[in-house]
Amino acid sequence: AFIIGEYAEGVAVMLFYSLGEYFQDSAVGKATQSIESLIKTQSNEVTLVQKEGSKQVDPKNVEVGSLISVKPGEKIGLDGELTTSALVDSSVLTGESKPLSLEAGDQVYAGMINSDQKIEIKVTKKYSDTKLSQILELVKEASSNKSKTERFITKFAKVYTPVVTLLAVLIVVIPFFIVENYIFSEFLYRALVFLVISCPCALVISIPLGYFGGIGAASKNGILVKGANYLDLLCEIDSFVFDKTGTLTEGSFNVDKYDIEINEDLFWTSACSLAQNSTHPISKAISQFKKDKCQEVLNFKEISGKGISGEVEGATVLLGNKKLMDHFKIDCPVEGGAVKSS
Repeated sequence: AFIIGEYAEGVAVMLFYSLGEYFQDSAVGKATQSIESLIKTQSNEVTLVQKEGSKQVDPKNVEVGSLISVKPGEKIGLDGELTTSALVDSSVLTGESKPLSLEAGDQVYAGMINSDQKIEIKVTKKYSDTKLSQILELVKEASSNKSKTERFITKFAKVYTPVVTLLAVLIVVIPFFIVENYIFSEFLYRALVFLVISCPCALVISIPLGYFGGIGAASKNGILVKGANYLDLLCEIDSFVFDKTGTLTEGSFNVDKYDIEINEDLFWTSACSLAQNSTHPISKAISQFKKDKCQEVLNFKEISGKGISGEVEGATVLLGNKKLMDHFKIDCPVEGGAVKSS
């Protein structure tokens, strides 16, 4: 365009191209950030337990069979086997916010959060083989699983682009032999106009970019899509079935109703006072429901997988499930409850 003196048109083409590149880079950047935000669910460090003591190490350097410890509230960095009982939040992997009560020997996975006391885990898989790593790898490779539309456009461009380029050359060359007053710059201009008009960039760039942007937007909202081909399948679905906890609902616990056969003030003072010292989601719901009843607790103790105990206003209080009541040989007609003994 510059050679034949069409400076304005040459600049316009470059401007439109640069603008298109900017929008493409912006869309790819946002999608990449959304996917990378998921990757941050992995732990950067784990506490390795050794004879000489504990130290913080990169989970990628931890060997199978090693022992790692996890504090309450911390994410589990590697798949492994519990050496003690534990209460874990598996919502990152399953979407289910209900805490899992596990015993020694049970499997735990990277991404789960330790909700209870300090625990130790015997590592059974390397960092790259953990369930969380495999899930995130699927998301990162999602753009390589092309949809039918993308595959068609790729094949189409491979044939279409050389054909159009050849036709543009022929627009310049053939008139030289058949036109009497042949002007090179005029036919070169026509060939360039033909190239610009027939350029498949809009199709070749926008379609894959649209799918990549869709995968990124889904990731931003916590929806993992394994590839562009699965986005196409979503268009054909007429019914959805949801596991509602953590998807349609927030999964936070609240006291909805209760049935108490003993003195209510006595019950809520005992239960809330104990519950305020626990990190268990159900304990948090109880303490929030009647937080004005909370009193100071002495000798607080967590009994893993069963409940909690402590002294409230000089009396010993147990709060927990049926296992806890059976352990102390207390007759409890319901699955959970609170018993105050003098």
